Amino acid sequence: MNNRTMPAIDLLLQPSRLMLGILLLISTLACVCVIIVAIPFGIKLCLLAVVVFSTVYFVLRDVLHTLPWAWQRVEVSSTGKLRLTNQQGLQLQPVLQPSSFIHPWVVILNTKELNKKWFNLSLPPVIIFPFAKQQHRELRTWMKWWQHEDW
Repeated sequence: MNNRTMPAIDLLLQPSRLMLGILLLISTLACVCVIIVAIPFGIKLCLLAVVVFSTVYFVLRDVLHTLPWAWQRVEVSSTGKLRLTNQQGLQLQPVLQPSSFIHPWVVILNTKELNKKWFNLSLPPVIIFPFAKQQHRELRTWMKWWQHEDW
């Protein structure tokens, strides 16, 4: 049992120009690769459509946070419990996965919702760029040093 406390962390996610630039660069490179490859025109067209539609989807979900299931807020309570809120206002208390990524420029939260009725549902990752420096640092510290019960 973890009886330690810490300052609560509350991050309201904001659109990221850096994330937009990365997604657009990667999708542009993917489109160029598809155009260069010697495959039939119909297959090229299908692959280009997949790249464009997936880019639009991830820009709406991870950059602009406008889709109903896009993450809007990340909260960590003073007892170390993680809570995610999506655009619809649905609050989940997922379990943080060891595959989460910590770096001074980006934090990626890989989480899993424990639904004991049917199965464990893996949730979309939360990608956080440091728009609020102090809260971003506190979140990185919590991820790195807090003893998570699920690990």
